[in-house]
Amino acid sequence: MNNLYYANLGEEDPEQLEDRVVQRLKDFQIFLNQAEFRLKKKRYKFSFSTKNATGKISATDADINLNPFSSEGIFLDEKLTNRIQENHINRDKKTIKLIEGPYINKIVYVKSNGMTYPFQFTPQEFTLNNIHPELVSTSDNGNSDEKRVREDEEDLALNFLSDSDTIEIKSKGKTRNIRFRNKLKREESIIVNELPENGTFWAKYNTYIIQRQRQAIEDLALSPQRHQIPLLNLFRQKERDFSWGNSDTSFNPKMWFLLTDKNRDGTDEQREFVRKAWGTPDFAILEGPPGSGKTTTILELIAQAISRNQRVLMVASTHVAVDNVIEKLLETYVQTAEGEKTLKEACGAIPLRIGDEDNVSDLIKPYCLNNFVENERNDLINFLNSKSTSGSLTESQKIWNLSLTKNKADAKKNLQTLLLDVANLICGTTIGILQAPIIKNTHLTEPLFDLVILDEASKTTFQEFLVPALYGRKWILSGDVKQLSPYVDQTPIEENLSNLPSFTKENGQKDREICFAAFQASGFDRGPKNVLMIKETDEDVSDFYKYSLKQAEETNNYCKEHKIKNEILTCKGISQTPSSYSEKLEILGSNFLIAKKNLVSKIGSYLPPDVYFNDNEIHGFFSDQFIRKRNAWNAKTYENKSWEGEIAWRISRMHELKNSADYDQLSSEVDLLIPKYERDNPKTDDSRKHKPRFDLVKNEIDKIRRIALPSVLELLQEGFETHSKRRDHDLIALYSGLSYGGKNPEILDIRHTLLTYQHRMHPDISNLPRKYIYEGKALKNANGDERMKNERDWKYNTYSSRCVWIDLKPSKEDLGFGKSKYNLKEVKAIKKSLNEFIHWAKSNPNPGDKYGLWSIAVLSFYKGQEKKLKDELADISAKNGISSEFVRQDCNISVKICSVDRFQGHEADLVFLSFVQSCRRRDNKRCKKSSIGFLNFQNRLNVAVTRARYQLVMFGDKQNFERSKSVFLKALATESTPGDIEFGGYKNGN
Repeated sequence: MNNLYYANLGEEDPEQLEDRVVQRLKDFQIFLNQAEFRLKKKRYKFSFSTKNATGKISATDADINLNPFSSEGIFLDEKLTNRIQENHINRDKKTIKLIEGPYINKIVYVKSNGMTYPFQFTPQEFTLNNIHPELVSTSDNGNSDEKRVREDEEDLALNFLSDSDTIEIKSKGKTRNIRFRNKLKREESIIVNELPENGTFWAKYNTYIIQRQRQAIEDLALSPQRHQIPLLNLFRQKERDFSWGNSDTSFNPKMWFLLTDKNRDGTDEQREFVRKAWGTPDFAILEGPPGSGKTTTILELIAQAISRNQRVLMVASTHVAVDNVIEKLLETYVQTAEGEKTLKEACGAIPLRIGDEDNVSDLIKPYCLNNFVENERNDLINFLNSKSTSGSLTESQKIWNLSLTKNKADAKKNLQTLLLDVANLICGTTIGILQAPIIKNTHLTEPLFDLVILDEASKTTFQEFLVPALYGRKWILSGDVKQLSPYVDQTPIEENLSNLPSFTKENGQKDREICFAAFQASGFDRGPKNVLMIKETDEDVSDFYKYSLKQAEETNNYCKEHKIKNEILTCKGISQTPSSYSEKLEILGSNFLIAKKNLVSKIGSYLPPDVYFNDNEIHGFFSDQFIRKRNAWNAKTYENKSWEGEIAWRISRMHELKNSADYDQLSSEVDLLIPKYERDNPKTDDSRKHKPRFDLVKNEIDKIRRIALPSVLELLQEGFETHSKRRDHDLIALYSGLSYGGKNPEILDIRHTLLTYQHRMHPDISNLPRKYIYEGKALKNANGDERMKNERDWKYNTYSSRCVWIDLKPSKEDLGFGKSKYNLKEVKAIKKSLNEFIHWAKSNPNPGDKYGLWSIAVLSFYKGQEKKLKDELADISAKNGISSEFVRQDCNISVKICSVDRFQGHEADLVFLSFVQSCRRRDNKRCKKSSIGFLNFQNRLNVAVTRARYQLVMFGDKQNFERSKSVFLKALATESTPGDIEFGGYKNGN
């Protein structure tokens, strides 16, 4: 035993504890090491539009001596017909904002005393919007591996950019990196001080994030502290190594700040959780469906903790979730013995927001670290100056006043340290919180926080959670495992798959190529194919044929044993020109061929024109006639596909569909991609020799799955299914959940509360998700259906129900396929429905909103449709250009156009939801071939249909979805109230 950290923990067997923890955390370290190796090479290329430019203006003639900001006006043209709007002129900073280019060498005109004077505009910063990922590259070899960004990867690419702090641009013919101001989360824009050429820029991955995750893993494994023992317990075998402590639920505060109404359904559950969270020695889990009061419960817990002089770190995966908590702390009023106060005042909270202030709401900006320090400095100076005026300054106050004013930088630094020490509620995203000096510069010996609260825990991986978790004494997780799971970048998964220990350095790439080709020939990837592997030498052909034959035979056996329909694999190696009739027939009859490169042109007449192969240089192999045939068949090579890529997207989808009928098919396909043969002389250590290679690879893939895919909430609440069955005493909490696979439910029960009532939706809207997602156990209407109906009463009676399905059958011309999916029929129907609501809202302001606004969300599952909706609704926005978010005070509406994934955590009075996908083939007006895409992901659907408070209007092809295997998707199409648009046309010809 040479690790004194473990020896000082006070545990009974520190050596055994170290062995178990280090062994299990090593898997995370290896994964993150491989991920960083690949991610630091990853780059995205983005296109953009220039929204505006802000800059100074100066007279073009040195003899012009006037202040343009006290003139009669600033104009874009010499005839003075196009005045620059007043809100685009900043008289304090002496800048103007130009909406339209050109911005370079631009002349504006100033009117003064009836005269016109030319002024040169010099841009200082540019706002870039309509930022769209175009290409992705994952190598150092220039542009050799650039690929188009898939539509389902676009949100991930934008998160990639948001996490970066620099971009690579071309300017004046040179390439360089520049910093940018990040407004992506709030305004979908960035601000730069130099305009990139050609309307594009590149962004690299910010490796600091993954480095901090790896550092947290290593710190916990190698230098754990006493307050981190519960985190170590997640990796230990219960009862053999330790026992979980009991929770004390006797907490009974004299005053409840928010949970005051005992008669309100759900209050008892919320109070129960606060008691559990207060009394737990380690973890507490708050589970709640949409609108169930999770944020209110967390605020109550924060208020109780702070009022008892405890310190809280509150983190979440999104800025919106973080700001939501602080905003309610500032805006919620509660009754106290001294009268009505804000919750912040009532509990004595001193909140501090860590992160880029460009991504936080205006209400929160004063609490961002830099602003907070500056505001406090100014307040102190004003206070001391007032004392100085009255001559009542003490000597210490005089010294303090001098230190605040003499050296501003030192004063701010000292004041920052002081404020970080006294702040009792520090908030930020799981990534942004890394910039907090208190975390960035601390070497832990004691916990910095009594509570670490993780909101939206269903979107946070364990390694992401661990970074802030190291600084806490107890950990509170809040979320809903039935909503969206963490964003998954497949790049780290692919890198780890390509470096599995079961694939040797000498033969690993060969084995992956063989398995991928056999899988393609089996017909599991968009139908059966004839696959040709092209090799350079006789030796290569012989080696590939030998193991391809084994893989083919075992694949056929596997399919037969598991009753899987497949194209029977027949394998043939070709190392010489076929001469006999039988040799030619063998080629014609084989669907899995390995041929020497110089023979390809000689066997072309025996190959189908759509033969699938892995080399794009076909002009050197085949005749012009054969190439023309291939072009007619629209045949493709698979140079952009890989074994690890095929595994990666399937295991990601498996995680999404773990409770659906499609899971087993995806799992079988992964099995079919795994090698089913042994190498003649496998170079493995003794501990691995006794296991079949298939099992080794399967276990290694499962290890990657449980590290990369699940959220920390899912791991602790439900556990993660694995391929190999474990004995009861081998179960660990991180992978089997705190209930240990249901064998010890009491451990989870005393730490977990489910909120069963919802306070957001009209009962018509909550009905289907309650029935199909929560199985009647949650999302119940608080205090009965009638109360929720009364709370969501309004006079907009266009629809016969608050949850309607508008049935639309688009023509082929309405649909976009491939990289950008859209449905113009649905776009037009949504615009018509929005205009109808606007007409009503103009004379019916929202009585529940202080500005009278009705909030409207226009949502889609696809980025292509989101773009089309922005284009179509641009004329409604009354803004210059296309916008994803706008307010029309004259119409009493605020509108947000957004993807479903990014709208989790938000809500709106009215939601228009576009499904996009439509039937691929109809016969006699009935759908014969449906198109579902990723809409069978139940969690995504749940998020989509639980955002609306008053009205949910869904637009989609009913026939397409009523054939779905997804029970919930089918129910939405068939059990929702039919709307007023049927069979592609409007009723009454409207």
